[in-house]
Amino acid sequence: MGVRRREFLAAGAAMAAMPLRAWSEAMEKANEVPWLAEVQTPPAKLPADAPKLAPLLADEAGRRIESLDG
Repeated sequence: MGVRRREFLAAGAAMAAMPLRAWSEAMEKANEVPWLAEVQTPPAKLPADAPKLAPLLADEAGRRIESLDG
């Protein structure tokens, strides 16, 4: 006799949870990196010689795109 429906669904659920478990473990390890918070926190004040960055979303005329319609 073949695999019963309940066994099949249980095995499928266990396999589907594996990537989530791996992601969760990776996130826990990321929290252990001592310098991670420092590089993810913006400085309180930018240095005077910090370069001005152009907007990432701009139309052909160089205007900022600030909506989905844009």
